[in-house]
Amino acid sequence: MSNKESGMSSVNKIVQDAAKQLVRHQPSQAIESNHEQQKKQDASIEEFMLRITDTMKAIVPAWKHAWPNANIEKEYRKNLFLELRNEQLMDWNIIQKAFFHLRKSRNTFVPTIAEFIDICQKCALREKGIPSAEDAYQEACKNAYRVKEHQWQHPIVLAAARLTGWFDIKGGTQKEVFPVFKKHYDALLLDMRNGKNLPAFEERHLPESEESELATKEVGVQYLKRARKLLN
Repeated sequence: MSNKESGMSSVNKIVQDAAKQLVRHQPSQAIESNHEQQKKQDASIEEFMLRITDTMKAIVPAWKHAWPNANIEKEYRKNLFLELRNEQLMDWNIIQKAFFHLRKSRNTFVPTIAEFIDICQKCALREKGIPSAEDAYQEACKNAYRVKEHQWQHPIVLAAARLTGWFDIKGGTQKEVFPVFKKHYDALLLDMRNGKNLPAFEERHLPESEESELATKEVGVQYLKRARKLLN
């Protein structure tokens, strides 16, 4: 073998050895990199949740008496984080608004996770111009006789009212009708979160006198049904 060939052979061996070393170390480096990223993410989450609970401590006087031990407080913080993440409420601006609501309520007890999530959800809806189900129902009741003229806060209110039925909204009690309205409202909200459009409704164009007569008849039928139910 010539000196030139011998030199090339040595170079090839060095390159091959280097390649083996690279392959050997790459997975561990990738694992180490992922591990570091996970550590940073965990630290960021912990900081975020401590910020939430520290603010709650300042707002809710009973906080320090609410936990028998540190582990239960930690569990509350962990489960609160999971719920906030699941409900897509990891927005500090929304959470601040929820704290403002807590301050105004002057609640002296630590809110349950469900209660705090509910407050955050209502704040998130208001940010988008969407009223709570309760406010939406009141708007529907107040404007049931002027559906076309009223400027609705959000199309979802009108959609939920139409699915519930105008004659039930006009003639029924809140105890009877609101649960039905809320069921439709919550389903529409879920559809919106999943990127679906609100349902389209075909408008009925009737002469005013005919529309008024139809409304009177249908309201009469609803009251008659309720009267029969009471008699039975």
